[in-house]
Amino acid sequence: MIEHYILVIGAVISLLMTELLAISPGGILVPGYVALHADSLPRVAATLLDAGLALGLVRLLGRFTVLFGRRRYACFVLAGFLARVLTETFLPAMAPQAPVLLAVGWLIPGILASDADRQGPLRTVGALTAAVLMIRMIWAALR
Repeated sequence: MIEHYILVIGAVISLLMTELLAISPGGILVPGYVALHADSLPRVAATLLDAGLALGLVRLLGRFTVLFGRRRYACFVLAGFLARVLTETFLPAMAPQAPVLLAVGWLIPGILASDADRQGPLRTVGALTAAVLMIRMIWAALR
């Protein structure tokens, strides 16, 4: 089965979870992209690390500026981008023996951080984990 179909499966699972359970697994496309890279735990860990950094950056920025709606969302996406640049730049310099941590995509950490801010990090990561497991099981059954 062609791998990009996993993104469609991910979008369907994400929509179902959001509508039926009122829990977002990090957006519509995030679970599919994470499921594509679920066999690479360092990439998933880097994505969660970058999302946590983006969440912290925007919450810090929110103390000094008014952030609502699209402006807040844009800040999360840009903070996720910045977090990825920082982790790719400074982690290898601080720990040269450690494997290079590359997050899944450039926008995924920021989108994930936006949902984590809205509904809480544990709830978002739990929903993302459940969605990724369902996507991978469906994908395995269809292959």
